[in-house]
Amino acid sequence: MICPSLGWDTGSNPGVKYTGGWTIFDQAFNGDNITQYTVFYDVTVNGSYDSTTGAGIYAPGAKVTINAGFRQGYAFMWWNSTGLISLNNAYSATTFFYMPSNDASVTVSWGMLYLVTVNLNGGYSSNSGAGSYLAGTTVNINAGTKSGYAFSHWTSDFGLPALNNQYSATTYFSLPTGAVSVTANWAQAYNVYIDDAYAYPNGSGSYASGTTVNIHAGTKLGYTFSHWTVDYGNITLADAYSSSTSFNMPPTYVSIVANWTFTGYPTWVTYGESVFHPYDSESLYRVPYELLYFKNNVGYGHNTYAYFDNPSDACYLADSWWWQSMDYIGSYDGGDLYYSLEWMVEYYDNGEWHSYWKK
Repeated sequence: MICPSLGWDTGSNPGVKYTGGWTIFDQAFNGDNITQYTVFYDVTVNGSYDSTTGAGIYAPGAKVTINAGFRQGYAFMWWNSTGLISLNNAYSATTFFYMPSNDASVTVSWGMLYLVTVNLNGGYSSNSGAGSYLAGTTVNINAGTKSGYAFSHWTSDFGLPALNNQYSATTYFSLPTGAVSVTANWAQAYNVYIDDAYAYPNGSGSYASGTTVNIHAGTKLGYTFSHWTVDYGNITLADAYSSSTSFNMPPTYVSIVANWTFTGYPTWVTYGESVFHPYDSESLYRVPYELLYFKNNVGYGHNTYAYFDNPSDACYLADSWWWQSMDYIGSYDGGDLYYSLEWMVEYYDNGEWHSYWKK
C-alpha cells in the first residue's frame, strides 16, 4: 500500500496527531481546515510477457486492465488471482477488474504448445492441420489432393498419434504430450468416366488400383434404366443390369456408359382446364426453388428460380429434386386449390408465367 500523505492534513490545527498508524484527536478544532487524501494500493502482475502488464498503484474502485501478452512456444490458459478481486474473464489474455481496498496480485498460467508437422508428400491442402497445439487438443488433418494420385494412408514419423482413420484423407487425433509428425501416402490414380448417368455423385473420379468403385445411373425423365456397357477397361461389373453396382479398379482408366429404354414423357396439367406437353413448346422454362429441396440436402432458396431455354433440362431438374412440401396451394377464382404433387415446372408464354406439374 502506498499513501502519498497518511491520514488527515489538519493544517495549523494542533489537535490532530499521527501516531503509530492512528489519527488521534486530543482537543477541539475547526473541521473546515481538514483535507482528506486518497489511499492507493498495489497491483502485481506475474508471468506476463506484455509491455503493458497492468501492474501499478490504483485507488479503490479504479478499473484495472491486465495483459498476458505473447509467450513463444506457449498458449495463454487463465489468470490466477489473490486479493479479493473479481476478474471480468479469467480465461481472456486481456481482461480487467475493479480495484478493491487492498493490494492485489494476478498470475498468468501458461500451457506448453507442441508442434504438429503434416508432410503432404507432394499433395496440396489449403488447411493441412499443421501448427502448434496444447496436449489433449483434437487435431484435424487433411491430405488434400495430388494430381494423378489417389490418397492411400497416413503414416506417423514420430509422436505416434492414434488416428481416427489412417485410410481417410481427412481424419483427426488427440495430441499427446509431445511433438507429432505425420505423412500422407499416395498411390497412382486412374480415372473413371461415366456417360449418360444422372445420379450425383455417379461414381466418376480418380481411384487407386484395387479400390472398389461404386457407380450409380440415377433416373432419367421418360426412360427406365436398361444396363451398363464398358467402353474401355478390363473390369467385371457386380451386376450390369442394376442402376447401382460396383467393380474393382484396374491399373488403367475405365469408361462406362449407362443405357436407357424410352418409356414416354409424362403429361403435364395445370389447375386450369388446359393440358400441356412440355416437349412440344419452345417457351422459356423455370423451376421454383422454394418448392424444392436439392438432392443430398444441398439447400434451397425462396422466391428464386432456375431458368432454362429448353423444357428437357427444366423437367429433369424438377424431377431430380425432392419436394419441400407435397402440397401445393394454387389460387383459382378467389379460392385455394390443394394438390399432391411430385414436381412442377413453369413456362413463359405471351407475357405470363404458367404453372404445370406432374401429379
